[in-house]
Amino acid sequence: MIDKEFYLNYFKRDFSYIFEIIRGDPYLRYNPEGVNFILKLIFLRFKSTVGRDYSILWQKVVHSYESDRIEQIEYLFDEIMSFAKNSYKRESYRRLGIEKITTSQTRYTIEEVIRFLDSYDVLKEVYEKDLLAEAFYVIMLKLLSFRKEDYYLTDETVSRIISGIVQIEENDKVFDPFIGTGGLLFNSIADIKYYNMDIIGQDINPTFLDICSMLFNLTGMSNIRLILGDSIFSEENTVERYRRRFNKVITHIPYNLKLAYSYSSGAYDKYLMGKSYREYNIRDFKNMNFLIVANIIQLLSEDGKAYIVVPNSVLFSGGKDKESRKSIIHNDLIEAVIEFSDYKPFNGAIKPTVIVLNKKKEPYKKDKIHLVNVQDNNIERVIKTYKNYVETDNSRIVSIETIVSRDYNLNFSHYDPVYAEAKLMLGQGTGVLLKDIVSVIKPIKRGRDRATLSEGKPYIKQSNLKRDSDEVYLDFKNNDDFDYLECRDFNKIIDQKAIIVSLQGKDLKPTIFDPDKSEIKSIVLSNGCLALIPVSKSGEPINIDYLYYQLYNPRIIRQIDGYKRGTSVKRITYNDFLNVIISKPEYEKQLQYIRDQEEPLKELEKYKKMYEELSYDLEVKKVKAENRIVNMLIHNVGKHISVIGHDVQRIAKVLQQHNLTSFIYDKDEIERHNSSVQVRNGLLGKRDLVSVQEIYERTKERLDLIEKTFTDTQKTVNLNLESDDFVKVNVKELILSIKRDRALYQPINYDFIVEGDDAYFNINIQSFKEMIHILINNAEEHAFTDMKNCFLKFSIKKLKDRVIIQYLNNGNKFSMTKEDFILAGRMSKDSNGSGLGGAYLNRVVISHNGSFEIVGVNSGAKFLFTFINKE
Repeated sequence: MIDKEFYLNYFKRDFSYIFEIIRGDPYLRYNPEGVNFILKLIFLRFKSTVGRDYSILWQKVVHSYESDRIEQIEYLFDEIMSFAKNSYKRESYRRLGIEKITTSQTRYTIEEVIRFLDSYDVLKEVYEKDLLAEAFYVIMLKLLSFRKEDYYLTDETVSRIISGIVQIEENDKVFDPFIGTGGLLFNSIADIKYYNMDIIGQDINPTFLDICSMLFNLTGMSNIRLILGDSIFSEENTVERYRRRFNKVITHIPYNLKLAYSYSSGAYDKYLMGKSYREYNIRDFKNMNFLIVANIIQLLSEDGKAYIVVPNSVLFSGGKDKESRKSIIHNDLIEAVIEFSDYKPFNGAIKPTVIVLNKKKEPYKKDKIHLVNVQDNNIERVIKTYKNYVETDNSRIVSIETIVSRDYNLNFSHYDPVYAEAKLMLGQGTGVLLKDIVSVIKPIKRGRDRATLSEGKPYIKQSNLKRDSDEVYLDFKNNDDFDYLECRDFNKIIDQKAIIVSLQGKDLKPTIFDPDKSEIKSIVLSNGCLALIPVSKSGEPINIDYLYYQLYNPRIIRQIDGYKRGTSVKRITYNDFLNVIISKPEYEKQLQYIRDQEEPLKELEKYKKMYEELSYDLEVKKVKAENRIVNMLIHNVGKHISVIGHDVQRIAKVLQQHNLTSFIYDKDEIERHNSSVQVRNGLLGKRDLVSVQEIYERTKERLDLIEKTFTDTQKTVNLNLESDDFVKVNVKELILSIKRDRALYQPINYDFIVEGDDAYFNINIQSFKEMIHILINNAEEHAFTDMKNCFLKFSIKKLKDRVIIQYLNNGNKFSMTKEDFILAGRMSKDSNGSGLGGAYLNRVVISHNGSFEIVGVNSGAKFLFTFINKE
């Protein structure tokens, strides 16, 4: 038995040449029709190994480029789809335009693809191993990944989990109403050999459906039908055609589709009046997530199951969404929720969630929902947990009664055992709701005008709060850290001792404001902050310092984390925060608790700082060790590369002197092979006639690339800077000078924005400039496929002891994690570089006593750099 994954990876490497040359052609790389064109060529070449008709068509394609009539391929594609229709049920076909392939670059690239495919003789072996469809899928994913946001691809991790948990049986009717390019459904049925299944896929996009039809055609399964149509609403709505028909629905819904952008609301009036939609409160939504889920429920047979990929906001969104979720929960239709909120590779603003619906639950699953939290790449563990229906560290089986008590929130973190412990404390009288022991002061609504320092009150933002417990009080030493605003609402002015907390972000950052210990006697709050003032409503009073340390208690932090909602930025609502339960002992014990906590917390912070300093020292030592190893490698290998390059040039000169550059090695044998019956009948591929000159040029290009990689590597590892290498510079002016310099060499066809404070700190100008150039070059080469309407922005913020630089662009989504970005040699899938830019950038930041993070955003890229500014 073959190792399928190993074999397909080997096959993918064989096609790396194709991927490389397509990267250099914008039409074939980014335009869906261009990608479709390449995939049709690959599809036909694959099919030519199966049947004579396709083999003849492929020979016509080869002849079209050899005779310089590549535009004829359009008509050959018509024949391809004609053959496909005869053996494959498909209700639509969109003819592919050909006019854009006649540009010289695209034409050359297509000819290279055809030449490669024709000479690639491994396909017969792939066919014999019954892996044609899998091999096509691997290539398809790679080509679509160049601009994957356009194809709405299901992540491979999600797809593999669904294929591992779905149970398709004989005679099942299976449907994917948003099949797209087909990857999710293909993974779910690829290893199933029931030929008496009935499988239907539908999509509104004809280009996607063309790609999907090629993929499923190569499976050899004849029981699949693809339909071009709208799965949400049409004159013959899919729901009405297939109501209660399907045993399985497997799909990835379009996230947060807006009704106003896609359909007229009036068209739904009659459609949504039916009993089934009234039951799920499907009216007046901001998006169509729950309308689509309600549609899928109607499609399921009495014993049907659905496996639906939805945005994770479906688990906790409020308003009308909550009402629909409430109805689905009470009808006991949700069997499981597989959540990816804590899965680090998904660093975007919207994370996927798999919801498993079951219309006929087994008795032991009734009135319960299985919540599974995916935290790492151990896919098999997730699949086993789901199938065995067990509780583990990453899964919980929760009763619907409990879910109702948690306000119908399906987030995994909402069902931490700490809530049961806290509820027990409340029942025993040893715990109390936060809202019962504090009064709160909420933020003001900020106006347009600032007040003067003498007139206004400090406007406290989340960035002003302290992250560490050893920094207890608000610090007003640097007035530049604050805005000063007038406030006419006296109820929102804080003029007594209070704890200020942040309700957004990773940490609460509790910080005490005490007017008795400060020259500032009153403050106001920005959005996202809240002030807590202890009050004695009944029984023992609450000490403010005790409350402050309680907000660092792991039991409290776990409750707060469970209540937090959101994707890119987590937040907790005022009401949820005030429903947190804390321990409330007698007053004397509170004072003792304060004494017990102060020293350990200070000691903890001391060790935390020691750990950070030690980590930094270890990083420096690691860098120096890497420098020595790499420099030695470059020294020992680089000189041999130079000698080889010199010798290759000498050989080339000799060949030129003797007029041998056009010589083709083994020409007679190659021509005999190409004229053989096997090649003419498509049983063997043609071999290329390659001249000595072509071999020389190819070798020289490879040697140049090796030398460039050595140079880039040496520049990265040799960034050893001393204190004398730094000068105090206005970083805003420095970036503006970079903008001016770049504009001298070539026009900047996008918005290049530099804004913010005039911030001075010590930098090494040469390396810092190179870091900024790396960010700009990355945007121009990879993010900005069309310069029109694109921008990149550097925003500089000066604080008391640090400078923050935010870098932002609105191009293609930057999907690499920081760990991958700074790893030398690690590149994104569509990169042509050496993979050292991120490693160099990281070295620059470290050498400037700074840090950076990559913030997950829906599109483009967002980097936050923080540099310590020691006066």
